[in-house]
Amino acid sequence: QDELTEQVVAAIEPAMLQSESARVARKNPGDLTAFDCFQRGMWHFNKTSAEGFRAALDLFRQAIDRDPELALPRVGMARALYGQALYGWSENRQADFEAALDAAETAIALDPRDAIAYYALAGATLYIRGPHEALDPARKAVALNPNFAYGHVRLGQVLTLLGRAREAVAPIERGIRRNPYDPQIGVLLGTLSLAHYLAHDYEQA
Repeated sequence: QDELTEQVVAAIEPAMLQSESARVARKNPGDLTAFDCFQRGMWHFNKTSAEGFRAALDLFRQAIDRDPELALPRVGMARALYGQALYGWSENRQADFEAALDAAETAIALDPRDAIAYYALAGATLYIRGPHEALDPARKAVALNPNFAYGHVRLGQVLTLLGRAREAVAPIERGIRRNPYDPQIGVLLGTLSLAHYLAHDYEQA
């Protein structure tokens, strides 16, 4: 029964968030709440483009202005900042990585039980301080929410970069099973492919 509940929640949550983001994207900008701004920002973020990330960052900042106590826009900022640095869309990669780390740490200070905030912290930490430092927040994200698909993928990514690629495959596959229709499924599959490759399982890679 617990396993079935976990599978149902894992299937519903991503679909609900994506449909909500699409709905908010059609709202009048003057009517947006802080959470609406975050959702619209994620709609732009999931386009995975330089323009999309810039639009997302603007909306995340608007959300913070509307409600400085809401953790989610800080999480979005962290993801967009280290994302644009990784994709080569940043004017100052180091500054973006550091700002991402600060945003994630602030999100955790605002909501210490938010698994997504620890996921973002693990990502920012990975690129500034390395995989050893990123392992604890990655594990924390999964511990706080075992249904959180990205948390499992992040844990696998960190394990891969720690040289534990064979161990990394299972959590990455678990994350993809929980969210097979994610807008950034290509990134998730690329992460899995790298783990297989470094585990010398070239056919799977």
